[in-house]
Amino acid sequence: MNNMREWTDKSSATLSDTEDEIDLLALASVLWRGKLVIAAVALVCVLLAGLYAFRLATPMYTSEAVVSMNTQQPQIASGISSVLSALGTDNSTINTETVVIQSRNLMQKVVDKLDLVNDPEFNVTLVPPGLTTSIAIRLKSLLGSTVIQPTKQEILDAVIDKLIKQTAVTNITNSMAFNIDATTMDPNKSALIANTVAELYINDQKVKKFKATEEASKFLSTRVLELQSQLQAAQNKVKDFTVKTQLVNADNLALQQTQLKELRDRLARLRDDRVSAAKRADDLQALLANDNPAAFAAFANDPAITSLLNRLQSGAISQPDFSAAAAVLAKSAQTAVQRDDDQIAALVSSEKVMSAQIEQQSNDLITLQQLQREADSTQALYDTFLTQMKQTDVQLGLELADSQQLSSAVPRPAVSPRVGLVLVLGALLGTIVGSAFILVREMQFASFRTSDDLRDSTGLRVLGSIPMIPNKGRKDALAYLREKPTSVVAESIRNLRTSIMLSNIDAPPKVIMVTSSLPGEGKTTQSLGLAQNMASLGKRVILIEGDIRRRIFAEYFDTKHTLTLLDAMNDPAQLIAADLKQSDLGVDLLVAAKANVNAADVFTSEKFSALISFLRDHYDFVIIDTPPVLAVPDARVIGQHVDAILYTVKWDVTTKTQVRQGLEMFSTVGLKVTGLILNAIDSRQMKRYGYGGQYGYDSHGSGYYDS
Repeated sequence: MNNMREWTDKSSATLSDTEDEIDLLALASVLWRGKLVIAAVALVCVLLAGLYAFRLATPMYTSEAVVSMNTQQPQIASGISSVLSALGTDNSTINTETVVIQSRNLMQKVVDKLDLVNDPEFNVTLVPPGLTTSIAIRLKSLLGSTVIQPTKQEILDAVIDKLIKQTAVTNITNSMAFNIDATTMDPNKSALIANTVAELYINDQKVKKFKATEEASKFLSTRVLELQSQLQAAQNKVKDFTVKTQLVNADNLALQQTQLKELRDRLARLRDDRVSAAKRADDLQALLANDNPAAFAAFANDPAITSLLNRLQSGAISQPDFSAAAAVLAKSAQTAVQRDDDQIAALVSSEKVMSAQIEQQSNDLITLQQLQREADSTQALYDTFLTQMKQTDVQLGLELADSQQLSSAVPRPAVSPRVGLVLVLGALLGTIVGSAFILVREMQFASFRTSDDLRDSTGLRVLGSIPMIPNKGRKDALAYLREKPTSVVAESIRNLRTSIMLSNIDAPPKVIMVTSSLPGEGKTTQSLGLAQNMASLGKRVILIEGDIRRRIFAEYFDTKHTLTLLDAMNDPAQLIAADLKQSDLGVDLLVAAKANVNAADVFTSEKFSALISFLRDHYDFVIIDTPPVLAVPDARVIGQHVDAILYTVKWDVTTKTQVRQGLEMFSTVGLKVTGLILNAIDSRQMKRYGYGGQYGYDSHGSGYYDS
């Protein structure tokens, strides 16, 4: 039971997953099947494209003028250059010039020169209104609306816009040249516009340079006068300052600074000597006060004192005599200190006077130099502007344009419509539209047209594919099967029978039930044909009407006096004596009868199970025509007692969702569907959908079957 449920779950998953996947081969197959439709749509589009190209389209003519940029201007005279430099060679300059050529200002000049405002091709207000426009104007008048006429400026703007749209400027790769293309309905007009754009562009460059040079000349003249006045004032300042100030030159000032440095060095040495002398005088005075002749003589280091010390020690002189001489020496040291102080004071005074003089002269020299520099700078600026003014005056009238026209535009053949391209695009568009139509139609298709599609979507075997029976009523279908045993339908039922018998070689099924998703899918006719075919083998076959709710067998046979299914369930032995043979089919027929209990309860009873066991023993094949599985649960109940479950799917009618739901119904009760049957196949429709040759009987087997 678990294995059976896994198998049925896998079938349902296969049906669901295949609906979401995109199979490129299947997509290509769909397009191939719809090749005739695609070809027809493509042909129609090609015809329409041809009609447009040869009849409806207005021929357009393009003329091309070539303009080159001059990156180097010729020198008119030595030392004289233009106010505006030549154009650069970088990409930004090239791109800027393409924008300049297509600018509204330049295009307006072209419009004015060629009077394009009065050209109906550019001024649509000059074109007589068409039928649609006339009707719209008339309706507005009737409704009381005022038709607003465009102003002259609006018309001019529209003409400029049209000219810009019909003029293209492109840079020739790896060059400084531009193509100016003008496209109109007249080849001569196109050439005239392209040449006029080039001419006005070059002329604008000349005018721009002349104006720039003229403005520069005026500016330079004014500036020269201002600089001349400034130069005179600067020179007067230098002169006045020189008269009022007694100056030394830079060399003398440097010499004074050197003398000042030497004075300061001498003052520094003198101050050092004064410190030493003061210390010596203080030390001598201290030793003198200590009354120690030996120490005093040793510190004084004076020959006279040293001699007196020797004499004192020898007794030649007395102590007072030595002290008097020592006092004279100490006084002399004090006098030397005072003398140093006087010299220092004199040098400090001289240093101050000299520093003040040097500082004053330095400041005066700096001021003079600054005034002189200002005068020199003004002189240089004046000379530069005067020279440039003279050059600019000479340059007036000598300016050349930054571009030149290399090639003039001439009338050319029409460039549009390009008939070949239009036809190719028409064919391509038609192919796309036709393919889209086929794909949309296929996407909207939710049922089955081939046994391969049915097998791939469900994961189950397709035991048979049965064509549609050419009949108008149910009894006609039965007569067709009986009267045409070698027809395509009869052969397809034989193939179905063979598939059923080989579905389980070890234990061929004896009890077979046929069901479907919904009513009207042909399962009853299929059951009749299968029963008849098995009986033709000489087998004992009984056909049971398992749909006790609708009891549709009455539309095929006269069942008024026939033993019913309920009778047989109550007493299976009646089947032995009863005459159940149906002459039209050659099989025993057990029809349904109206029951007072629910149909599902009837089939779940022990009596039905016993009846099936009885029939197994007395018949070779038991075929049960059951109700649709999505309508009522009867088929799932009956399926518990059979050997094979055949699930009928009506061609191009039964949807994939219905099949999936029906299979899930069986999987919920653990039943395995033996195989599927694609029923009521319309061979003509198959060919129309592009499936011709899908089945052997629809094309290749025509010589084997009766019509």
